[in-house]
Amino acid sequence: MTDDNLTAKTAHLGFIQNIISRMGNNSFYLKGWSITIVAALFVLSQKDSKGVFLWLAFIPVFMLWGLDGFFLHQEKLFRELYDEVADGTIDSTVFTLKTKNIKHPDKVDSYFKCLFSKTLRSFHGILSIVIVIVAIIIA
Repeated sequence: MTDDNLTAKTAHLGFIQNIISRMGNNSFYLKGWSITIVAALFVLSQKDSKGVFLWLAFIPVFMLWGLDGFFLHQEKLFRELYDEVADGTIDSTVFTLKTKNIKHPDKVDSYFKCLFSKTLRSFHGILSIVIVIVAIIIA
């Protein structure tokens, strides 16, 4: 491998790694927003003594759960792209960031598998259970 090819490969892998990091950060921010919105709706339901606000908390929780699943799926696609560029399966001189070029798509979980992965199920599922428990206690 020539120095130019090695430099191109290193730069390409750096681009992909930055995208993977952004996907992880996005997932982290979504979890923070979920907790913030649910906490705000808890406060509103206590202040106005209306349990309806608690049931409304499911809307952002499920929407953010879906987005979190999307970001996890994208992260896995880019991790596979990274691996294929690193091992030379995909030529690094093209600087592609298209995940549809992945040669082994069967290695990446589908969106629905990512949506119900252990981590997302645990976080968003527990948050949903907490909403139900608080709604029952307040009612």
